[in-house]
This record gives sequence, structure tokens and C-alpha cells, in this order.
Amino acid sequence: MSHRAVESVSHTVNGAQGIVDANLIKKLVEKLKTETDEIKQLVLDTLHYCMKVDTDQALAAQAIEVFTSLLGHGTWEIRGKAARDIMDISFPLEGKKRAVKVKCLPVLVKLLADSMFHVRAQAAGALMSIAITTEGKQESIREEQ
Repeated sequence: MSHRAVESVSHTVNGAQGIVDANLIKKLVEKLKTETDEIKQLVLDTLHYCMKVDTDQALAAQAIEVFTSLLGHGTWEIRGKAARDIMDISFPLEGKKRAVKVKCLPVLVKLLADSMFHVRAQAAGALMSIAITTEGKQESIREEQ
């Protein structure tokens, strides 16, 4: 129940900023490794709203690596939310560089053929964000070949 309350608070800018200011991002990222699928979805949503305010803590917590590991999840909702969160964390240049470094592009390219439209759309958004850089474009093209 507490995860749902934190997720609800994150819907407002002040709530998301409060979560960031309380340094909860690292703890939330760690929860993605151990929690049930239902809780993972709430945490991914919470991180989505928090990364609209600040991506630095998520980058420092190696969130992009955890999101990338969730791209192959059996639940389409988690795959889609992980791709969306990769898009969010990839808006700053450091996020784009990290996405290329951790090799999440090959997995995102594969998700373009996912059976669920929502997953394909989120993967395309993440790829668009990352491919703005030359390195991101080169890696995306490499994966298509």
C-alpha cells in the first residue's frame, strides 16, 4: 500500500520533487530488482514522474541498467514502462551516453517487433531520444543490420 501512496504523490511536480529531495530514487531503483510485478509497475511509474523533475539521482543509482534488464520481462506492462523510463532518463546527454554504453539499444530495437503496440511505441520513443546523438545513431543502425 505504501508504494501506491508514493506513486500517487509523484503525480504532482511538488510530490515528485519531494521524493527526489528525500533521496528516495536509489531505494526505488533497488526495489525494481526484488519486488513483485505489481510493485515494480508502481515503482516504474513513480520513477517516471520523478525523472521529469531530475534525472541525476536515477543516473547515479544506475537506473538505466535496471530498466534495461526489465526490457525482456514477461509482462508487457513492465517492458513498456521500462522503455518509457529509459526515454525519460535519456533526455539529458549523460543519459544518452549511458544508454549506449550499457547496450540497451539492441534490446530496444528488438522491442520494435513486440506484440504489444504500447511496448513498441515506448521503445520507439526511447530510441528517438537516444539516437539524437551521433553515437546513438550509429549504434541504432548497427543493430538494424
